[in-house]
Amino acid sequence: MKWVLLPLALFIGLAGAWLGVKGFSGEFLYYEGQKAFQASDTDRAREKWSAATEAEPDRAEFYRALGNARHQWFLLHPGSRGAAQRGEKDFSKAAALDPWYPYYWADWGLLSQTMEQNAVAPAQSSLDGFKKALAIDPRNSYFLELMARDLLARRRFREADPYLAHLFRQYPDKVPVLAALRIQQEPDFEGFLALLDQNPEGLYQYALWLIAREKKDAAVKALSQAQAQAGDNLTLKLEAAFGMVAAGQPRAATDRLRALSEKDPTNPVIRWYLAEALEKSFRCDLAAPIYRELLADGGCVPYHGLAKCALAQNDLKQAQFYYFRVVKCNGLSRFYRYQTALEMAWVMDNAKDARAQLSALREAEDLSDNPGPIRAQIRKLEKKMETSGQAVP
Repeated sequence: MKWVLLPLALFIGLAGAWLGVKGFSGEFLYYEGQKAFQASDTDRAREKWSAATEAEPDRAEFYRALGNARHQWFLLHPGSRGAAQRGEKDFSKAAALDPWYPYYWADWGLLSQTMEQNAVAPAQSSLDGFKKALAIDPRNSYFLELMARDLLARRRFREADPYLAHLFRQYPDKVPVLAALRIQQEPDFEGFLALLDQNPEGLYQYALWLIAREKKDAAVKALSQAQAQAGDNLTLKLEAAFGMVAAGQPRAATDRLRALSEKDPTNPVIRWYLAEALEKSFRCDLAAPIYRELLADGGCVPYHGLAKCALAQNDLKQAQFYYFRVVKCNGLSRFYRYQTALEMAWVMDNAKDARAQLSALREAEDLSDNPGPIRAQIRKLEKKMETSGQAVP
């Protein structure tokens, strides 16, 4: 009996295995291709994904994966135009199977872009691919940036600008990177400013980028527009006003912050910004009283401002006192206290006060997560003090 059952079991097992492979081989091969691609084995990934498309020829995502593998191969081997052309066919097949999935068109556009850069004529331009992706998902920041970058690379600035403006409204943090790309090719600071109209966050980011490049006149315009368009965003109004200090307009900064303070005289945040602006404008005679008022609200940060004002008046003892109030304040983060201790050590080093410098370094050592380098500085300073005949406390 067992000799009858054995062949039957074998037949059932083989049939089940065949049906399983037939039903799931595409998924399995696709998964194997993913593993190979993640391991940077592009050749094996192409092999597995090609087999997956043969096993299940109606799966658009399989063709997309195969197209991306061929694109990667072409990037590594620019002379292999056949791989690029086969990749185009893969993306074309994926888009035909699922024309409303925008990433098939975007990936096709990226392959076309690489082909154009390597003097290989694509079946469609990269711009066509990106436009089709945007037609399906017009607010997608990835597609907007692809389109804008491609147009900028072609020096078609006026065509790129609407895409940049749309992108910046959604993602102001992208302004600095794309400003660098746009203005590097066409140094038009005023023209770029126009792209950010009614985009106060973008204007502020652009101003910071301009300040870092010493384009202070354009930065002042951007900051002025940012503050005027900030609406109810008090934080942005304060940051834009305070930015005037770095843009070389401290009086404008303090005037604007005073105006905000007059509208809301009890707001400690506004008062803090005003005190900071006055201190950075070398008006500690006006900043110090505000810092002292702010101490009444609790907290230790105003002591930091008072320390800097004491330094401006060459009062090292008072500055050291205020610095220590910050360093010893448990209400502040450990990192802030550590940074303040290092600042105090640097200040006292410049002032040639070795005892105060040593005290500050010891505080920094206690607060540091990596005290080794600080300890080395302490030993060096102690040795220097002993050599010069100073008592080491």
